[in-house]
Amino acid sequence: AMANMPAWLVKKHEEQKGGVGTDSTLVPPPPSSAGEDYIVTLSNMVDPSDVDDDLTQEVREECEEKCGPVVDIAVVVKEKQSEKEKKGGKVDVVVTFGDTKDAKAAVKVFDGRMFGGRKIQARMGGVE
Repeated sequence: AMANMPAWLVKKHEEQKGGVGTDSTLVPPPPSSAGEDYIVTLSNMVDPSDVDDDLTQEVREECEEKCGPVVDIAVVVKEKQSEKEKKGGKVDVVVTFGDTKDAKAAVKVFDGRMFGGRKIQARMGGVE
C-alpha cells in the first residue's frame, strides 16, 4: 500500500509508526532533588565545630576522583538535642551525583571508612 503514496506521506507514516515524538527526546531529566538514588548522605565525618569550606572541597575531590562528577554538595548541621550528647550535634554531608552508579560507588567508598578517627556512615538518599 505504501508504494503508491507520495514520498512525504510515506515519511510521515514512518515517523508515526516509530512512535518517536520529536520532542520526547529533548525533555530534560528531572531536577536532582527528585532522584533520591543520585544522592548520598555521609554522616559522622566531622564534629559540627570542625565544619569548614575545606570539608566540602575534600569530599567533592574524593568523590570525583573515585566515583564521578558531583552536581551539588551540601553540609547539614543538626545541633545537639540534649546535654547527654557530649559531642555536640551531627553533621551530614549530602552529595548529589549526576548518575546513580556514581552514587552507589560513593556509598561503597565511604561507608565504614575512618576519617580523622571517626567512622563514616554513608547511605543513599537525602537527609531524613
